[in-house]
Amino acid sequence: MASSFDAVAMLLRGRQSLLCGVVLAIGISAMQARVRAADQADELIRRGVELRKNGQDAQALEAFRAAYQAQPTPRAQAQMGFAEQALGKWVDAERDVKAALENPKDPWIAKNTKTLRAALETVQQHLGNLQVLGSPRGARVKVDERDVGTVPFETPVRVKAGEIVKQVAAIVGGSGGGKPDYAQAGGKDAAKLPEALKKAEAIGREKLA
Repeated sequence: MASSFDAVAMLLRGRQSLLCGVVLAIGISAMQARVRAADQADELIRRGVELRKNGQDAQALEAFRAAYQAQPTPRAQAQMGFAEQALGKWVDAERDVKAALENPKDPWIAKNTKTLRAALETVQQHLGNLQVLGSPRGARVKVDERDVGTVPFETPVRVKAGEIVKQVAAIVGGSGGGKPDYAQAGGKDAAKLPEALKKAEAIGREKLA
């Protein structure tokens, strides 16, 4: 009887050892994959920085985005924001620079916080909030092929406001204007609101392209 128990115990220990070996192998494989991803991301970022130095911001942005896909680090997202700023992609630049700054403990972010904040301030000088109110309720609005919500907007859309409202307000028999980061307008001809919304979409597409 004792020998039977000993055999079972040895079998269980053997299975445990095998399971530990499998878990260890999986862990090592995962670690190696993370190292490869980190190396790939670093190389893509270096390539993107060189492209930016040569004035090739669009190609640099592609490299930074690939780096972020390989390893989504605050550094990669910050570099995306810098390239988007250079290309005038203000909405995307604001999103990515702000997201990078939300990681103050990251060594690269900590080292470059001043530069990032200055970039964000510059980007935000080009942006304002576009709010669309009116009817028909539930009408969907797109800006730059991006579905931004239904009328009335629950939250404003980030755009270069001052130039847009002047053109949109004119359609409904009104006027408007303001600074790049804040503008408002009104009009009397509600029947032309759909046309005004289309105009807002067209201008938004042009400005955010």
